[in-house]
Amino acid sequence: MMTRLVIGLSMIGVAGVAGMASDHDKAKNYHEVEAKVTQIDRECTIINSYEGEGGSSWETKGSCITVDGWTELKNQKHSARRKVEGHATVTFSYRDQNGSYQTGKLKYDGFDTEFYDLSFGDTLPLLAHNEEPGKLRSL
Repeated sequence: MMTRLVIGLSMIGVAGVAGMASDHDKAKNYHEVEAKVTQIDRECTIINSYEGEGGSSWETKGSCITVDGWTELKNQKHSARRKVEGHATVTFSYRDQNGSYQTGKLKYDGFDTEFYDLSFGDTLPLLAHNEEPGKLRSL
């Protein structure tokens, strides 16, 4: 019993140190930039589930490009009857520490708020790598 407790606490300690190392890596190798959305490549499928009489059920699928209610979809992303599956690759433009313009990409999926909220021309604070232009991270 005591051995399990010691092993469990050790694993928590290792996870905590790994998390701190990751934060240290961000602080050491990245700097904050104001990035502007220059392109969004968004692909998704909206799956609506229905139930009929007698327990029958069916689904309808549609693309997020052709769906009429994109604003409604943004406000109600997931529900018991609606699920969104997909991904978006967003290209950003930013100025690096030397003042030159760089571009980088981040990927989001249907569970990220950025998937729904980002639009062309929006600005977002991100972390840019100090030595590898184009390598970005979310804050």
